[in-house]
Amino acid sequence: MGAERVASRELLLPSALVLLLLFSVVTPILSISQSDETSLEQNQVIAPSTSFSNGNGEQFAGQTMIINASDWLVDSTRGMDVWQTTTINTSLTFDEIELSRDDRGRARGCLHEDSGGVWIATLEFGGTTTITQVDAGGVELGKKCSIVIDERELLHIAYTNESGFLKVAYQRASGLWNMRTIENQTSVSKITLLLDSAGAENVVWLDSNNGLHFASYTTWWTHQELLKGTRVGAQYEVYLDSDDSLNIFYQNLDTTQMIHGILGTDGNWTLTTLTAGQDLGPAMSFAKDPSTGNIQYVYGSSNSSGLTIVRDLTGQENGRLSPSIETLTTGAVSDEYATQVINDLDFDCDGIDDLIVSRPAANTEIGAVDIFWGSGMGISSLPDYNLTGSAGGDRFGSAIANAGDVNGDGCSDLIIGAPGATNNLGFATGVSYIFYGGNRTYSAANWSDAGEGGGDKFGGTVSSAGDVNNDSYADILVAATGFTQSGGEGKVYLYLGSATGPSTDHDWYTRGYWVNVIQGWSMAGIGDINGDGFDDIALGAAGSFSELTGNGRVEVYTGSLLGSMTLDNYWTTTTTNTLLGYSVLGIGDVNQDGYDDFAYSEPLYDNLALGKVTVLRGSANGLPDNPALELIGTESSQAFGSAMSTIGDINDDGLSEIAISSIGINSIGSGKVEYFFADNSQLLRRGVNSILMEGVSGQHLGRTISGGGDVDGDGLFEIIVTSLDKDMDGNSAGAVVQIEKRNNEYSDIPMVMAGAPIDDVDLYLDDSGRFHLFLKSSILNQTRHLERPNAITNAADEWQGISYSANASMVVTRSGKTIVLDDSNTFIEQAAHTILTTPHPLATHNRMDLDLVIDNEQSLIFTTSSQNATVSDVELRAETDSGFLTSTVVTNSSLGAGISSAFALTHPLV
Repeated sequence: MGAERVASRELLLPSALVLLLLFSVVTPILSISQSDETSLEQNQVIAPSTSFSNGNGEQFAGQTMIINASDWLVDSTRGMDVWQTTTINTSLTFDEIELSRDDRGRARGCLHEDSGGVWIATLEFGGTTTITQVDAGGVELGKKCSIVIDERELLHIAYTNESGFLKVAYQRASGLWNMRTIENQTSVSKITLLLDSAGAENVVWLDSNNGLHFASYTTWWTHQELLKGTRVGAQYEVYLDSDDSLNIFYQNLDTTQMIHGILGTDGNWTLTTLTAGQDLGPAMSFAKDPSTGNIQYVYGSSNSSGLTIVRDLTGQENGRLSPSIETLTTGAVSDEYATQVINDLDFDCDGIDDLIVSRPAANTEIGAVDIFWGSGMGISSLPDYNLTGSAGGDRFGSAIANAGDVNGDGCSDLIIGAPGATNNLGFATGVSYIFYGGNRTYSAANWSDAGEGGGDKFGGTVSSAGDVNNDSYADILVAATGFTQSGGEGKVYLYLGSATGPSTDHDWYTRGYWVNVIQGWSMAGIGDINGDGFDDIALGAAGSFSELTGNGRVEVYTGSLLGSMTLDNYWTTTTTNTLLGYSVLGIGDVNQDGYDDFAYSEPLYDNLALGKVTVLRGSANGLPDNPALELIGTESSQAFGSAMSTIGDINDDGLSEIAISSIGINSIGSGKVEYFFADNSQLLRRGVNSILMEGVSGQHLGRTISGGGDVDGDGLFEIIVTSLDKDMDGNSAGAVVQIEKRNNEYSDIPMVMAGAPIDDVDLYLDDSGRFHLFLKSSILNQTRHLERPNAITNAADEWQGISYSANASMVVTRSGKTIVLDDSNTFIEQAAHTILTTPHPLATHNRMDLDLVIDNEQSLIFTTSSQNATVSDVELRAETDSGFLTSTVVTNSSLGAGISSAFALTHPLV
């Protein structure tokens, strides 16, 4: 049959040529072993612009590509406004349509003639259509229909007969159809036909009493009732997985639950409830994301006036962190509230992490540490327990850390520094304390040690060292940040863990030898950087933002059986006041070579205080002199690298991501925190949007970062960030805020069809995981296509919609091209997804008209321009393999204002 094909949008091209090129996935055609099968037509790709092995063009967005020696800019957005229509040449009318597509993207539809009968309509590449009757009969014949296409590209349909019973038909290679009634006991209200991995037919249908049934064919048809005793909502959705397990998304009409059920090949059910509510449904759909293998859901909400989308984000990068920032707790600036915070310590050993917040200036600098016990409900608004110093000036809580399990009892322990506390003789040496985990009340610390002399500020910084002697007990580091000797500042002590906890005699120490920098200003256990089985440590010699400092320095020491540490390497700078070594961090084995890697920061790097983070790879020989990666801030006074922390595995690749803050050193600095994906090749890689959170003016957000803990016990970690000057609302306060990882994204689309109830919804996912929705409203007597065309490159992309008649059906190709068939017997398909543009010079004289033709896959632009009232030129700008060339076709005073490129090609003017 013939077809009429028209474009639905005129392209206006005043000064630049715009070519519409479709980046589509071309799937190899499966071979056919049957000798009686006809060969499949091979379709060539027209006007290829570039070759690529994966994706659908989004990876080129915003890039300049060279095609035929000319620069083409790939438009950064993907549109929904270019469509082609193809009308089937028939006078028949159809009131029910079900559309499907083959793996190459050709559309096939099962149509019910309003006077009765089943027809098949097809849309071929290039716009050819056919329409063929499969079965004729009474008005009810084919009222319900489902269509699928097998690997041979032959059609199978399941439909109702005149009595409303179930019938199936399949197409033979000759084009003839085999038909039979397979069930005559229950009337059918909805049908879904599925093909299993062997190509056999399987049919799921709903009867008039909302009972669900299943029929499958091997050498004969077998029948069973599914979910016996459950009344299933009319808009259930179902598909067969690659292992032939049956997946069904349905609403239990009695409990209102939205349930994903999986019937395994062993005959056992797995039922998962997503949600429940009287205002949910009846519209619902789900689909498996080809890009991730995850299941995505959509269902009616707000009494059918809106939709809720549930996206399974497992294994993805984008969208994995909740967009909302939650303030957990705030306190007085005068208390130095939230000087240190940790959330990766299960202090009471109940299986759920706890939140520990220090306030060293509380109560006339006695100092305190607040403990919020984690629970399945999260944490309370007020601390559940407090640990405090004993006297004014102790500054208890100036430093806190997860010490690890120093005594091997299976519970992690808490180490706290009080750099102003006095020893037994009354000297203000500073004292550090360990509180063993597993309790909720403490009368005294389980371990403590004091500095060697007055003013040492022992406990100015504290840290876990990991297990430096590989004896299965965690070891600790304590720095005396006020220690001085021969002009050097700072001293670091190592204490080894044991079955009875650390000794009060340190097992190793090192001190600073450099002026105006404090050894141990930052400390960290950094894993095993040389692969010898012993954990290693890093020490930073720096100072504070408010004091002038000398030449910063970072040292890394390797562990040993006896706990004696050996200097592996060091890094320093010839420039003072850059705070090199302000933060040190073990980042794990990022490049997966068996050796842990390491990073240190330099927040005041560059005379603009941009800040820098240096990354070094571990190896059998330890850490090298030269960095593998340097990350540098981009803004003046940014202070990139103010704090660093591992924060947990965001994208489920087994590697922990890294967060880095920039507090801003001027008075209006808002502060921000960025995160970086651990990456085998790039080590630390920015994502699509690497900003974790930003503060308000003067907040200096990002004083400390803690991540990887799970204080609500839901299996998803939280990232903690603090500020000492303002909260997120700009009030004077110290603040603790968090963002949580998420596996699911819930989003609502309210008032989708002007508030009218949505009766049905179909969800389609293309190979990029982009959502395409097709809605139906009987009250509005229309269907509607919703899509976020640029969601892959812009997570905030808005939904766009196009409406169609009430009797219409939609499919989406693997590349994301939408095809609709409506009851006007018209196929409506997207004509282009990706736009490339290239500029051309303006004509010397006023342009009167232009025309464009594609000849042999290359562009020819014909233009007319007026020199004066009587003389007009015709010019040709032709695309060649070596670029665009311009030539004058003719100067002829008799030419009119218009020019036809088709005429110019067939009737040369010169």
